[in-house]
Amino acid sequence: MIQKRRLLGAWCALMVWGSASAQNDVHLGLALAPNVSHGISRDYSHEPIEAAVRFGYQFIFDWKFTDTYAIGSGVNVFHTGGYIEHYAVTDTANIGYVKWGVRNQYVEVPLTFKMRTKEIGYTTYYGQFGLGLGINVRAEVDERTAPAWSQDSTGHWTPIVLDLGDADPLRKNFEANTRFFRPALIVGLGAERSLLGKTAICMGLTYNMGLANQFTDLEIVRTNTSGLPVDASGAYIATEGTVTEPDAVNMKGKTGFLQFSVGLMF
Repeated sequence: MIQKRRLLGAWCALMVWGSASAQNDVHLGLALAPNVSHGISRDYSHEPIEAAVRFGYQFIFDWKFTDTYAIGSGVNVFHTGGYIEHYAVTDTANIGYVKWGVRNQYVEVPLTFKMRTKEIGYTTYYGQFGLGLGINVRAEVDERTAPAWSQDSTGHWTPIVLDLGDADPLRKNFEANTRFFRPALIVGLGAERSLLGKTAICMGLTYNMGLANQFTDLEIVRTNTSGLPVDASGAYIATEGTVTEPDAVNMKGKTGFLQFSVGLMF
């Protein structure tokens, strides 16, 4: 927690220094930024099953070095997540189905290049491309589990009819299994509508995709292309007449989100 506070303090100091050193070409703004977030599997053994609506807000720092080009930065605070499912060994004789509602919060400093048009009827349009570096400040999952396969006394696996029941999911702290840094690719389009002087309404649509695995120290059961648990040879564990053990893989995945922002530039 101390390390997180030091890094956030350094970022804030950098923003203040940038504001003080820049002159007439600085454009500042504040915006609200809801998003639709989803998971992306990279181990092919957990599956994103549903997107989630999340929320964020932005401090915008644009440095215009020409009339049509600018460097865009600032501070973005946003939530990401989505719903994913996987299988996990619950004990030596059982495999469970696990459904997670992932809830991550990040503080991100973007560094983007903005290509702007000339003002057209009081409106300036722009395209945006660049990178972002986020720090995870909160990580939780809403977990629901159900038995999926059981092993009998002879060592054979038998599938069980899934039943998650009606109980509310259990919320768990997930910081130990979430990476601290989140590098991201940022691509977007937007517009600014002049009101008076430098004041303008800004609106934008941005896609932000994580570039690195967000999970750490987490093993799940490996599955085949049909989503069934397999052993080390790739054979379905419940194949009739076989006695096998489920194979495990490290969980690998990331998040992406489509964000709509609306705010004011000053």
